Amino acid sequence: MSACYFFVPALKLDSLYKITSTRKIKMIVVDIEDSTSDIFKSEAREKISKFDFTNFIEAGIKIGIRINCIHNLNGLKDVLFLNALDKAGKNIFQYIYLPKINNSAEFQVYRSLFSKMSSKKFLVSIIETINAVENITEIAKVSDALCLGQADLSAKLYKNNKFYLDYARATICAAAANQDILVIATNSFEFNDLSVLKKDCISFYNEGFTGMAAIHPDQIQIINEVFNIPDSEIASYNACIEDYNNNAGSGFVIRGSKVIAPPFVEKARTMIKLALNLENN
Repeated sequence: MSACYFFVPALKLDSLYKITSTRKIKMIVVDIEDSTSDIFKSEAREKISKFDFTNFIEAGIKIGIRINCIHNLNGLKDVLFLNALDKAGKNIFQYIYLPKINNSAEFQVYRSLFSKMSSKKFLVSIIETINAVENITEIAKVSDALCLGQADLSAKLYKNNKFYLDYARATICAAAANQDILVIATNSFEFNDLSVLKKDCISFYNEGFTGMAAIHPDQIQIINEVFNIPDSEIASYNACIEDYNNNAGSGFVIRGSKVIAPPFVEKARTMIKLALNLENN
């Protein structure tokens, strides 16, 4: 199972044919925000409207798009563009990534703007502002998933404050877990020294992120390796639950050197639910 969300600039969509032929991607996220200059955004929308995503969809790759913030004209144009695609029968993007979300009220505006489309959209809040971190509990309650935008978040700080960023990452992961939604780690800008990338991936995985964004083909394999939940791990969680249910009257169960008690059973259920969520979303 892939855990890689591959962000591709809208004007470079043709590169996807080569990339996906040899690499396993969970989701293609077409980017018409940061990676597309303002003077080329109209051209980018035209490129998207003409591009054929059929082969990727048939291969089981999910298709998403990162739009511009509706606080500016390009964001409003993106909303109109997606609604126009939908009315034309081009229901391509089931996943929409929302930048610069500050609070749940802002998110609900997007939900309303996309509510009349032919199918319900899976809206992902990109957490990349200080206000968003402070309001993360309420944002997580209304979002379908969260995505950390660490570069933009760091840009708002006087210094690249490790303590604050660690707090933000932990808070985001906890809020996502509390709502049983996925949480995607920010992309790494390292694609020359893959050992550095792997270290970053392991850190994100251990903090509770469920997948990671990529911006370069060489990042894909390492992301998938680190974020993969082995079948053996899921089997052990199922066995934990089964053992406990078969001996529910005793309060806890001892199997070899392991104690199976309610907190561990709850953890097993959480991880099984996560695996199903990853498979379906």
